Amino acid sequence: MMLLSSEGTVFGGGVVTVSLWVLLFVVVAKVITLVKKQRENARALGKFPGPQRHWLLGHVHKLQPPDETGGLKWTDEMSAEYVYGFPIWFGPVGYLNISHPEYAKTILATAEPKDDIVYRFVKPWIGDGLLVSHGQKWFRNRRLLTPAFHFGVLQPYTHLFSDSTNIMMANWKQLGAGASINVFEHVSLMTLDSMLKCALTVDSNCQVDSLSTTPNQLIRNAKPCPQRQTLSATPNLVRNTKPACPQHQTSLSAPPNQLVRNTKPACPQHQTSLSTTPNQLVRNTKPACPQHQTSLSTTPNQLVRNTKPACPQHQTSLSATPNQLVRNTKPACPQHQTSLSATPNQLVRNTKLTKQNPYVAAVYGLTNLTLQRFLLFPLHSDLIYYLTPMGYRFWRLCRVVHQHSETVIRDRREALKNEQLQDSGQRRKYLDFLDILLKTKDENGNGLSDAEIRDEVDTFMFEGHDTTASGLSWTLYNLARHPERQARCRQEARSVLGGRSEVTGTDLSNLPYITMCIKESMRLHTTVPGIARKLTKPITFPDGKSLPPGSLVGISAWNIHHNPHVWEDPKVYDPSRFLPENCKGRHSHAFLPFSAGPRNCIGQHFAMNELKTAVALIVQSFQLTVDENYMPKGVMSLVLKAAEPGLFLKVTPLD
Repeated sequence: MMLLSSEGTVFGGGVVTVSLWVLLFVVVAKVITLVKKQRENARALGKFPGPQRHWLLGHVHKLQPPDETGGLKWTDEMSAEYVYGFPIWFGPVGYLNISHPEYAKTILATAEPKDDIVYRFVKPWIGDGLLVSHGQKWFRNRRLLTPAFHFGVLQPYTHLFSDSTNIMMANWKQLGAGASINVFEHVSLMTLDSMLKCALTVDSNCQVDSLSTTPNQLIRNAKPCPQRQTLSATPNLVRNTKPACPQHQTSLSAPPNQLVRNTKPACPQHQTSLSTTPNQLVRNTKPACPQHQTSLSTTPNQLVRNTKPACPQHQTSLSATPNQLVRNTKPACPQHQTSLSATPNQLVRNTKLTKQNPYVAAVYGLTNLTLQRFLLFPLHSDLIYYLTPMGYRFWRLCRVVHQHSETVIRDRREALKNEQLQDSGQRRKYLDFLDILLKTKDENGNGLSDAEIRDEVDTFMFEGHDTTASGLSWTLYNLARHPERQARCRQEARSVLGGRSEVTGTDLSNLPYITMCIKESMRLHTTVPGIARKLTKPITFPDGKSLPPGSLVGISAWNIHHNPHVWEDPKVYDPSRFLPENCKGRHSHAFLPFSAGPRNCIGQHFAMNELKTAVALIVQSFQLTVDENYMPKGVMSLVLKAAEPGLFLKVTPLD
């Protein structure tokens, strides 16, 4: 037995040794292959002049922070120096960054597949949708999906765009005149609302639910420190506070012209009960504590209170007039100083909207997780990412989105099969994206499978809502920065709409100046800063330089739009660039908000219709001004967003 055990051990040890040698051989072979490819790539990119790179980091340090004061500024400077393009290296991985329309045209004329270095981040979410698929599958599905974006199909969507925009504006009106809002958060929720209606005929009420339980409500739950205030604000301002002193818990609930407060001050002998209605104050006091003296003065519709509570860390001054509550707090945490100004239906605050609908919350979560991963280079590795809490959350949210999409697809397919829509007498006035996907057939009579439909629906949601939200947010920002442009847009909108709250398909063609302002904003603040391609064939540029198969190419729409060799005064916001006479003679690829060529954005007309609808309705009803306390900087990610804390504007309803 001992001999057998010994032999077994020797034999087992031999297997382990052989396995280790095989593993070592595989690793060494892979390293040699990577080094060989890196050298070949370096030789290919060596034909193109560019900035000196660090031996280890490449140009990573030059791209940080990835905003208008860091990486974007540096690439703009390089574009001015190296007109057509230049190599950029992420450590050992290099690609050609194209910054001129002539080079871009050469690449975009082909149907080369998207590079999987970035797009693979979203593949677990969107599968093999149009964004990432290639080859015969891409050709077939692109052809089958094209009818979904036909002019006649898009026309009825303007009603849905109008409806979603009106809900958002109603929320703004409830905030009161001059409210400062984080535009991207509100607009992103609005565009997602529109996408759900147009894609799935789902009225998620996400703009309503996210603002609490009734329309025009705003909820904020913040957990920065144990002493931080937690706010919940509805049109009838509701605030629950947890000040630094655990003995001084306060609960406030204020509807219009009403303040209800139950206090439990530090002194147990000083119990107070407050109940105020319009023109009424009822207070029963039992003072006993000399440290907690209170002076009250009430007039019709007014409550003035100056308090000196026992806790020196929580000094509070309240002044409330009809429809107004102004509170300045100085909590114990010096890092969390808060200033609030709120009237009924108004809260001026850096807001974080909650998304209560599980599907809406999942889409938002996946979008944000993808952007975070893009900016954190160590998480580019799947092995590392999916071992982190962030990776696990991404995987879990993918399941939520997929299960929702699969349920909707299954139910709709069954409904169409049984002709329930027609028989119920509730036939809709338009076909949504899902209807068209379910009905479309190729030349052989084959339709899309449920898995393919799910991928395309998820792709549509991913590509559509965040990109449009970015374009609209930056357009509103540029109009706020240029009041004269905003006034002209308002004049055009009122002339065409005549005060109507709904835009029609016919109206869209009568908004030329608004269209010019949107296009110039998409040039100056490029919604999708760049796209990537991986060459499957050798390619030669007009100047004779070439790249071999396997090369990575980035078409930087941002750099093209800011290249002084392409655009005069590229940093200036000038909508007149897009006057018909000024567009004559311009390079066909000088303006690339939706890419170009066979792999251009299939939903570009959908996006432009939504942008024009929203801008027309907003400028007709609101005055937009820049909040000087927040000067936004564009930050480069999958879409152009504003660096923290966000993009803030003041919105004032117009009579």
